[in-house]
Amino acid sequence: MHNRIKIAKYLMREPGEFNMSIENEIKFIKNKANNDKEIFLTAKVNGNIVGTLGFTTSSLKRYQHKGQFGIAILKEFWNYGIGSKLIETMINWADNSNFLKICLEVDSNNERAIKLYEKFGFQQEGILKFDEYLEKGVYIDSIIMSRINKER
Repeated sequence: MHNRIKIAKYLMREPGEFNMSIENEIKFIKNKANNDKEIFLTAKVNGNIVGTLGFTTSSLKRYQHKGQFGIAILKEFWNYGIGSKLIETMINWADNSNFLKICLEVDSNNERAIKLYEKFGFQQEGILKFDEYLEKGVYIDSIIMSRINKER
């Protein structure tokens, strides 16, 4: 899916930079399925993957109370609530898995994503200046956001 995405300007990788073999993808998914501190979600329409969300955490004891996620939805499937459903599912899993904090980084110009994250209680924590190189000397800032599970 990542190599098909037409919205690469909002992803960490450029088209073609996700060069994982099928065998390594299967191993990656199995590792996620066997790790109770990480999750990898897919959204399917008519049997085709149209979105993914991955949540990872550190193996270091001091950071195991939190995790970070990334999400991608094929552009032609925006505005159907797929991103909301993936985030809602991930938050429920993270809260039930006793995580205190969920973190993310988002491009400062990705207003749609920022509004979506705010809808789920994520707040801005900081800005990483000149964080991502786009092209021809153009850089963009990243916004660090997080959601704290106050019920924990």
